[in-house]
Amino acid sequence: MILNAALKVFARSGYEATDVDDIAREAQIGKGTIYRHYPSKRDLFVAVVDRGFDQLRCQMEDLRDKDASFEDMVRIGIKQQVDFFINNPDYWRILMLEKPDCRLNLDSEAVRLHQRFGQGLVEGIKKGISAGYVKKIDPVLAAFSLMSMAAVVVEKHLQAKKDTRKKDISSILDIFLRGIQK
Repeated sequence: MILNAALKVFARSGYEATDVDDIAREAQIGKGTIYRHYPSKRDLFVAVVDRGFDQLRCQMEDLRDKDASFEDMVRIGIKQQVDFFINNPDYWRILMLEKPDCRLNLDSEAVRLHQRFGQGLVEGIKKGISAGYVKKIDPVLAAFSLMSMAAVVVEKHLQAKKDTRKKDISSILDIFLRGIQK
């Protein structure tokens, strides 16, 4: 209940403008109840972000059990990531659209959680390199490049009136997997 209320308020107002009183009102509980579970607003924000990544990670765990090609696993994973954020726009707002200086602050807890999430994709790319079906590239840079491309699809979809998600995912994966040269 606290995390749901915090997600709504952080998404609506942003981290800096949110007061724990706002979250308590949204949850219809006392402010002290929140502090009993989360010692600070930052701890509460991190718990909200971590819960979102946990939900997304659970969806991604299914990929490890599939007997699919590297390309199919990347396609399924990116589709799941895009679908998650489109279906959970409040997470999109607090994770991707919160203050840019928060995203660029490499010491921020949200950035560390995002990096932990991207680690699965990094490991998949490393396995692809070892197996010889991915050229020798920086797996961290490749993983975060693909996640950034997926973020563009989410942003486009949330702003558009027409659902071009399937076509857009196919386009970014083609660019990522094959490049843009003829």
